[in-house]
Amino acid sequence: MSSSTQKVLKLSAELPLLEHLTLSGNILSYDVDVDAPRVVFPTVHTLVMNQTHTSSWVDLLRICRDHFPALRQLHAASNAITNQAMQLDAASPLSCSSAVEVLDLSHNELSDWSSLTASIGSWPRLHTLSLNGNRLVQVDPPSASSRSLAALSSLSLSDNAVDALNAFPSLEALRLTKNPLLTNVGAAEARMERQDAEQMYLRRILHEQSSLPAGSDKVIQLTHPRLAQLQALYPDIHAAHEAATTGLGTTGSGGGPAALAKSLAKVTFVVMSMNATTMDSMVKSLPLSMTVAQVKAVVEKKYGLRPAEHQLSFRASKKAMPIALDDDGGELGYFGVQDGGELLINDIW
Repeated sequence: MSSSTQKVLKLSAELPLLEHLTLSGNILSYDVDVDAPRVVFPTVHTLVMNQTHTSSWVDLLRICRDHFPALRQLHAASNAITNQAMQLDAASPLSCSSAVEVLDLSHNELSDWSSLTASIGSWPRLHTLSLNGNRLVQVDPPSASSRSLAALSSLSLSDNAVDALNAFPSLEALRLTKNPLLTNVGAAEARMERQDAEQMYLRRILHEQSSLPAGSDKVIQLTHPRLAQLQALYPDIHAAHEAATTGLGTTGSGGGPAALAKSLAKVTFVVMSMNATTMDSMVKSLPLSMTVAQVKAVVEKKYGLRPAEHQLSFRASKKAMPIALDDDGGELGYFGVQDGGELLINDIW
């Protein structure tokens, strides 16, 4: 669907309290008269412009700066944004809102880290940056005297060509799947990766165990022979599971591990697909034993998106990286879905 920025701006008068604007899937052209009085969406904090054919980074920044003064999240995935676009911006700098905290430039055509940081490195509050599916080869840290990306705490670089990576001072979360760097990790990095995998594996075993009837311990032990070893290696995880189970009670039909499996997580559905019949968010309590396929059925009923037309991801907080719910048969508990998080509904790229 073709549209223009001017037409979108006309909505501001009709939606003065709008907070989340999704324009994904529209072919947008920037046709605003820069000399005309500025029209703004004063309360929009999340702008989703995935697959809008807005390959001009300058236009994107101008839209944010001139029309979305309260912007905190910008999603501009799959727009064919290139290094050249970033370099043009560096030559004629435009600044996006200083309040932007989350930026998603996944599935573009970026390969030069320096061009990227020249454009966004000065954003003082940017803490989460997603660059999945680009062509980046190397990621260089800022110099000791530089404040470039100083607040960055979460960086996602999955499915690039990264084979060199250095440290960022504030980085707390890093996602690097499908990168050459991981083929030759050192012993320390490999040990950390193994520990993370073991801890996730243990949580998933315990979740599976809680969904089985009483007396199924032998089945679990046969299926997962390392259970006792992992419980000994990570007693805190085992203790937390036991405390949760005990807290739910151990008598009656409503207690014990079965009750834990049926415990609920209150999550907020956040729509990022332009094809949805409504853009309203939805708060819903979901059983942790619910499968991804069942959640997609809920999405279809509420938002009119068939399961084959959308993908789901979960984030525990605004600062957390989204986790793809990429197995329709997997249960929510398997993916670590928890109370207070968000389920993001996106188009399939």
